[in-house]
Amino acid sequence: MTHRIGTCSDCGATYKLPASFAADRARCKKCDGVVEIARASGGQPAKAAAAPPVPTRQPRTQPKSKPNREGPSMKERLLATRKAEAAAAQAAAPPPAKPAAKAAGSSRRSTTSRRSTSRRGADQDESSDGNGQEGGSRRSRREKKKQSALPAMLGLLALIVIVAGAGWYLTNQDDKVATGDEVAAAEKTVQNTTLADINEALLGAAQDAAADDAVAAAADSADAPDEAPVEQLKKPAKKDPASVDLLSIADFGPIAGCSDDRFAVLNQLVATMVDPNAGAAGNRARIKLEAAGREAFPAILNGMRRLDLTDEDGEFRSADVCQKALQSICNGNNFGWKYPSNEPDAYHYFDKRVIQTWCKTWDKVKADDAAWAKLAKLDKVEKAGESPAARAAAEDALDDALDDLDF
Repeated sequence: MTHRIGTCSDCGATYKLPASFAADRARCKKCDGVVEIARASGGQPAKAAAAPPVPTRQPRTQPKSKPNREGPSMKERLLATRKAEAAAAQAAAPPPAKPAAKAAGSSRRSTTSRRSTSRRGADQDESSDGNGQEGGSRRSRREKKKQSALPAMLGLLALIVIVAGAGWYLTNQDDKVATGDEVAAAEKTVQNTTLADINEALLGAAQDAAADDAVAAAADSADAPDEAPVEQLKKPAKKDPASVDLLSIADFGPIAGCSDDRFAVLNQLVATMVDPNAGAAGNRARIKLEAAGREAFPAILNGMRRLDLTDEDGEFRSADVCQKALQSICNGNNFGWKYPSNEPDAYHYFDKRVIQTWCKTWDKVKADDAAWAKLAKLDKVEKAGESPAARAAAEDALDDALDDLDF
């Protein structure tokens, strides 16, 4: 039977295919290589195709070197052309006019430019020899510049110092010549003065100053009026708070027109107001008492005079609340108030006298509408049939009560 033989070019595996297989190549099932399929034949399968020869590396051919040209290179010719053009332009351009003062500086700059041009030409000549020494010449130029900068700076600094010294010498020479004799005389005087003479002069000056001070003090004492020495002034005696007895004052009753039940409610509000643990209820009680006005005045005084002012963190604060309530009812009128933080030695006696004065004042105005109106700063006094004489008497009584506060 006619068949076709396929051989893998990679792994060498052979495959027997029918003659009707149309393709000449197929994929190897073992290595996925390419299987070359031979023509159909009736005999034995053809031998596997020989492996392709291993390619050999051919030696690289070296390019032929170009023959060296005779004469200057293209770079050299371009440099020479540019140099010639620069020289021609410099010769054709007229030199700019400069001030005479800058002639030296311009000559130095031109010399420097010529030197730099010559150095640049030398560097270009060195770079054109083809030996690769251009980088070295540049480094050498930088090193020379760095080395040459320090001496130049030192020389400039020395020149500035010399010029400054010469100017100072010339300006001060005349003064030295003019005052030479005076300096010599002063030096001679100092040499002839001994240490004993100096001490004697200083001692005499000190004695004269002491004598002048004594005379001035005597004159001041003679002119000044006779006054007691400061040491002999006595401090005012400390007032004793116990001398003011607030508990001896009788309790005040309700004013005319205020019932006993109403007065009991006012007393309860005062007890709540002076309670340190009442909190917000104490503040609400104070607002109600201030709104009651004249009716609450005796109840506040009854509770205020029983408080211990030495209890700074407790009952003293309650007394302070009471005096502020009285001040609010009187529309700002008050007899003062002191605090232990400001005057610890005087507050106790002073505040007890203030409470005593409040009580005396209330005792005078509680039944007098005109006096109460003046104390409370009321705009209108509604009292029928009051004579001017009675009103004047009430005002005098209030003035006496206010004058009673004498410390």
